[in-house]
Amino acid sequence: MVSHLIKWIDGGEGPIGVQNLFCECSYHPEIKNFPPNINGHRPDVFASAKGDPTLLLIGEAKTTQDLETQRTEIQLGAFARHLTELGKGYLALGVTWNNVPSARSLLKKIMIREGAQEIIPIVVDCSTTLANGNT
Repeated sequence: MVSHLIKWIDGGEGPIGVQNLFCECSYHPEIKNFPPNINGHRPDVFASAKGDPTLLLIGEAKTTQDLETQRTEIQLGAFARHLTELGKGYLALGVTWNNVPSARSLLKKIMIREGAQEIIPIVVDCSTTLANGNT
């Protein structure tokens, strides 16, 4: 699913043109930089926008088993707080199609709890990539 997030972000489907892309994934050797540690957590994908390096997109991919865990909620909250401190940004959550409603609900809950009104939450359906054999 991380591959789909990278394709979505770097392939022009995401909301920003990418200046720098960082990924915590060994199966993308062309991306040599790991994302920064953010409030004690390292996201799957971290990107800054062309023309505005302070505009960030933080992306996280979650399986069905991981989506509704306390760890995921804490992790996404940490990313939302970071973006809120910057005053803008996108928080993308990649899931399979059957988890899209749960992911939207989770992001909405986290955005409210963290007071992250200026952050744009995005749920990315990673099903099409998974159906083609990519993870």
